[in-house]
Amino acid sequence: MIRRFFNNKKSNASLYKAISLSLVMRILSAFSGLIVSVFISRKLGATEAGLYFLAYSIVFFLAALVRIGLDETIVKFTGRVYGSPEQGSLKSVLYKAISIAITPTIAIALLLFLFSDEISVYIFEKPNFSPVLRNIAFACLFLPLSIFISKSLQGCKKIVSSAYILNVSNSILLILMIVMFGKIDAVELSFYFLICTAITFTTSAVIWLFHNNNMDYINLPTQDIYKSCLPLWIVVIMGQFVQWSSQIISGFYLQADEISLLATAQRMATSTSFVLLAVNMVVAPRFAKLYGENNIIKLEKLAKSSIRIMLFISVPITTFIMLFPELIMSIFGAEFKKGASVLQIICLGQVINVLTGSVGLLLSMSGHERDLRTVTLISGPIALILPFMLIPIYGINGAAYSTAISMITQNLIAAFLVKRRLGFNTLIFWKMEYKT
Repeated sequence: MIRRFFNNKKSNASLYKAISLSLVMRILSAFSGLIVSVFISRKLGATEAGLYFLAYSIVFFLAALVRIGLDETIVKFTGRVYGSPEQGSLKSVLYKAISIAITPTIAIALLLFLFSDEISVYIFEKPNFSPVLRNIAFACLFLPLSIFISKSLQGCKKIVSSAYILNVSNSILLILMIVMFGKIDAVELSFYFLICTAITFTTSAVIWLFHNNNMDYINLPTQDIYKSCLPLWIVVIMGQFVQWSSQIISGFYLQADEISLLATAQRMATSTSFVLLAVNMVVAPRFAKLYGENNIIKLEKLAKSSIRIMLFISVPITTFIMLFPELIMSIFGAEFKKGASVLQIICLGQVINVLTGSVGLLLSMSGHERDLRTVTLISGPIALILPFMLIPIYGINGAAYSTAISMITQNLIAAFLVKRRLGFNTLIFWKMEYKT
């Protein structure tokens, strides 16, 4: 009994330390991301910033599609084998993920580059958008590769390195370039972002080799990787619809300055969930390990403890944003105050996101990828259809409603399926349902 008590204390201390480190990195990420948005909005103005943010959202959306769910597969496999006699297979997972994704990644980047004029004129009806899209196109190549390496480091519990590559590096580099080069426009900024992604990829490769190069290589069958990632591919696609569809579809209906308002409001609202992302960095490999050991009691305890941590930190921040949205949006410039209601709407969706906890990760890390696919097959089409219905009627607020509704739908359905598959309800975060 005494040994168990001290083992539990040691385990909790390790968890809190890891979450604290991840939280520091996520705070740095959120802060640097917001600073970048402020710099861009104030230096470029709403119209030029809108062109850059539209290109940014397209590139991130496409970069997620070509990853075909391999990033979560990397976390799951690496989290299970790291520290075990089979840990050499984590090399195989990463190398094969890169080899699988590299061809479609290059193809997408080339298509964006070669057909930027046609996309800008015939799809978005914004001819001045073409050079911005052309400059940023090859970021589609560097982003997935950096994310793969970051996820591998996450599975190895190298939380600081993983979070820096995934969330911090590009923002800090872009801030430095904006400061160095002074007056810029959307075309120049998109090229600077491409350079930042290339530097981040190079840095991530060096960090990964430093941690893992001396590890023996153990081959993992390619079919095992496909078996895990392909069910997650549709999850990734639908998840990207939830995150980016409103911004991209807004490009069909709204002017560039309105797109800028939407993008900055969404970035600000999303920054309130930095604690969720910080906790996810830590708990993802632990979820996989506990489920692999069939330890559902500890799995529930970990899931609910993480929700309480998230709520403790995020509720005061969210409350301030909901009460003073105009003050928050004025940080980006006086013309951005018009986005106050957009910020409130999207922020509401983020509240539910934090309240339900890491339900998507619980499903994917516990082998219930098909359930997660079901969730996204419902929320993804909602996120895709609603903007076409609501933006023509409500304008920019319609885009915000679309984002919030699809996000809330996704998380509530996932929470229901966690209860069904794992036996506990994350919304009842204040008590344990499994008894020891």
